[in-house]
Amino acid sequence: LVIQYAEEEEFPELADFLASYYQIPEEYQTETRYYYNYIDLNDDGTDEIFTVIIKDYERNDESGPALILQENEGTFSVLEDFGEIMTPVTISDDVINGWHDIIFQVDGKGLETSYQICHYVADRGYQTEDNEWVDEPVHVSGSRILSNNLIDDMDQGRYMTLSRNISDN
Repeated sequence: LVIQYAEEEEFPELADFLASYYQIPEEYQTETRYYYNYIDLNDDGTDEIFTVIIKDYERNDESGPALILQENEGTFSVLEDFGEIMTPVTISDDVINGWHDIIFQVDGKGLETSYQICHYVADRGYQTEDNEWVDEPVHVSGSRILSNNLIDDMDQGRYMTLSRNISDN
């Protein structure tokens, strides 16, 4: 697997979009981190944006809601909305219906931890009811995005928030 860490460049338009989309109150925007990667999920030569937010005021772990976005001249269209994922996220080389499979770990919330393999369904996107669940993905090739250790990033101040960048970069 090719390991990719989240982009390090602040993306104010994306931060504003995420704050609005998730209706994050202004007083919590300094405590809401965001991470993103560019990745071409459908091999059309145009990168989509895979982004996750971490709401530190709710809990401090490595999961949060995620979106796949398409950017067009500073505006964003939501291609997919994942309720909550754990990072990193694997973009498999396997392609179904023209889109790469997406694999991420799911915390069992008291049950065994497993992995969700999301296949693209034509005209419906990456639908959760059409996912596969496995104990551990095997023989996977592709890219592992959002590979940052989010807890270490928090401890070391290497992150961006929805309101401003407080990183030491």
